[in-house]
Amino acid sequence: MPRPAPDPGTPIDELATPRLLLDRQRLQANCERMQTRADELDVALRPHIKTAKTVPVAERASPAEHGPLTVSTLAEAEHFHEAGFTDLTYAVAPTAAKVDRCADLIAGGAELTLIADDPTTLRAIEAAGRDLEEPIGVLIEIDCDGTRGGVDPEEPFLTYLAEMFAEASGVELAGVLTHAGSAYDARGDDELREAAETEREAVVQAAGRLRERGHEVPTVSVGSTPTALSAEDLTGVTEMRPGNYVFFDLYQVGLGVCDVDDVAVTVLAEVIGHRDSDGAGIVDAGSLALSEDRSTAAHDDERDKAYGLVAGLDGQPMTTEEEGEEVLVAETSQEHGLLLTRGGQAPQLRVGDKVRIYPNHSCITAACHDAYTVLDDGEVVDRWARVDGW
Repeated sequence: MPRPAPDPGTPIDELATPRLLLDRQRLQANCERMQTRADELDVALRPHIKTAKTVPVAERASPAEHGPLTVSTLAEAEHFHEAGFTDLTYAVAPTAAKVDRCADLIAGGAELTLIADDPTTLRAIEAAGRDLEEPIGVLIEIDCDGTRGGVDPEEPFLTYLAEMFAEASGVELAGVLTHAGSAYDARGDDELREAAETEREAVVQAAGRLRERGHEVPTVSVGSTPTALSAEDLTGVTEMRPGNYVFFDLYQVGLGVCDVDDVAVTVLAEVIGHRDSDGAGIVDAGSLALSEDRSTAAHDDERDKAYGLVAGLDGQPMTTEEEGEEVLVAETSQEHGLLLTRGGQAPQLRVGDKVRIYPNHSCITAACHDAYTVLDDGEVVDRWARVDGW
């Protein structure tokens, strides 16, 4: 059963824990930054709402009242359509068991575009689309870097798949789409720019090959937060689909695309004890409140924040008095987090003290919670529910 929403104006130190906090001012600044970036690159912004999964964030991130948005589950598609967002791209290839739900959404007024990179998927979508007034728009997913699914833009299979649209009655080619997962392995600005250009080149090449064969390719879509913020040129691209940027996280900080002061979500936790062996502070936020994501370990230096970076109630990262070391969540179990510095020093915290913890991966940490407690200037102002499930 969801906890009751705290009254507006409730001090942070009186909130029950663990609790997911969202800084509304940082959120707004992040949304404005990405919209400005899309305008500079002369492409449409189709925010991927998989990170936030809540209507108030979609309203701030979307450039228009009814979208566009990108979703990663049909639960999201249904939820945001009910909230008035009609222009949606479902950026995960649907299974045969899900295409009827897609068709129901379209029949109900959603402008839902799907993706596919396999004939079996395309045939399932076609079968579901035959009973609709208009064919279902489908984007061919392109593999730009070998990290996820998609069609190689240079292989004959791309044009073979496109030819299937000409022979089908329930689907139409809506364009091409890709995602540069390799951007998350980049080290430094040069590698980020290279990943962004690789992403652009692959999808533009695919669109060009299809147009040479007589196919219309209205949408040429790229997406990821690091490439959106690092691309120098998006010529040939029509839209971008970043998602994490609304909140950012410690992994994005490590990549260099934002600062800790940009990260909009933290987990509020309370000190409940200390470990005898080393004095580590024990908080009531473990893997079920923070997640077990260790993505920052890929940085293998001071950017590795263990299971999260500990901050005071003002959101400023906490350091020890003697050494000035950052305090991290060094270990987690299901409901416990242990606080130590990188060098193993225990912070001076008493039972009952509360801290805020910046997450490694905000998408995963947010998924551990059913709602956001929204802050403005450090004061509780609202509660925003999330949609979860598939």
